[in-house]
Amino acid sequence: MSFLDESNEWRRGQVASWRHLATAAIVRWVGIDENIGGDEEMVFLDASDQFRQLARLRVELESGASLEIRTYGNDDVWGLSLDPRDRAPFGLATWYRDSDLSDLPTGRIQHLELHFDAREGADGDLIEAELTVEGRRVLLVAAEVIPNWGGADICWAEECVFVFSDPDVADAINWRPSRHYTAVSISG
Repeated sequence: MSFLDESNEWRRGQVASWRHLATAAIVRWVGIDENIGGDEEMVFLDASDQFRQLARLRVELESGASLEIRTYGNDDVWGLSLDPRDRAPFGLATWYRDSDLSDLPTGRIQHLELHFDAREGADGDLIEAELTVEGRRVLLVAAEVIPNWGGADICWAEECVFVFSDPDVADAINWRPSRHYTAVSISG
């Protein structure tokens, strides 16, 4: 019996909302950077950093469709959701800026893998999605940089969308809490 056979309707619905990406072609990534500097200063990550912390992410598809990848809250856990959207510009508040995502791959999505929270007592929320686009892997994670007195914690299952152009970088991070997930491959 597979993870999806044992799961609830919510999990099956999440998979269904992501399934049509399995054979789609991305023509553009659009994002809004979120400040990681806390209340003291404005600090943003960019392509030279190991990952980006976004408030919102949109993929524009060859078909003309536009899908927004954002987070949802489930008690104290945050997960990824995928929603149809128009291509209107994002509205910006003071703590945000437009993100240059031109370094991310465009073209046909060849593989999609969803990562569901498998920590003890977890509800199985969708925390990560890994896409292979024209041979390049991109990892999306519900996460957040949270400033503290000694620097910052990189927290998993939080309210922003991290974008890793090299998913192996995510494996080297000391996440709080530790990443523990069940992976489900989606075929087109």
